[in-house]
Amino acid sequence: MSTALVVIGDGRAEYVTQAVASARKHLPPFGRRIMVDDSGDPAHGTWLNETFPEFDHVHHPQRFGLAAAVRSAWETALDTGADFTFHLEEDFILLRKINVASMARILAEHPQLA
Repeated sequence: MSTALVVIGDGRAEYVTQAVASARKHLPPFGRRIMVDDSGDPAHGTWLNETFPEFDHVHHPQRFGLAAAVRSAWETALDTGADFTFHLEEDFILLRKINVASMARILAEHPQLA
């Protein structure tokens, strides 16, 4: 199964740094990693590219809001061919290991769940 990690944010560097650190610590490797920047700030976008080079980056030219950021993230994940997407926002902190394989297995066995 192909998996994608998506992280969306709107320009809060201190939060996205903590969120990605917690993801690195508590999540398994993903086939693809996607970060959506809804800040509309080119300087923040450059910082994200340099700080998180393991991610594919999508930068909105202006702030479009949460729904648009989620849409960009999920559409980008779909374009990669990922079977499953794990969604984080820049202010989410994971406190323990997440069994992503088990979650994916449950979703595969029960396609009515999302």
